Amino acid sequence: MWDGLDDACERADADPGIKLLTISGAGGREFVSGTDISQFADFTDGADGIAYERKVQGIIDRLERVKVPTVAVVQGYCVGAGLIVAAACDLRLAVSGSSFGVPIARTLGNCLSISSSRGDRRL
Repeated sequence: MWDGLDDACERADADPGIKLLTISGAGGREFVSGTDISQFADFTDGADGIAYERKVQGIIDRLERVKVPTVAVVQGYCVGAGLIVAAACDLRLAVSGSSFGVPIARTLGNCLSISSSRGDRRL
């Protein structure tokens, strides 16, 4: 997901024909239901976790710098990492019944960025 989001940001900035970047979930069921934590099984130490966090934060920062307007089109769950992606967009559109939240798990520090650096006013 993260590499695809980064690629979309690059394409939006490189192509003058692109006037808007919309971000939605695949399959029409969820926006983002959180980070796929199964990938953490491959981490060998704390440095791997820190490197992952830095990568994610870099991509979120990149999304915030896209030259065209960005819109999060939310359907279903928008949780954890999804909430951060939605908050980084210029506009958020949600269908009725969508759910927003931060998981109780204390695995990823980037959820703190919603209230600390970006402010919850964006949501």
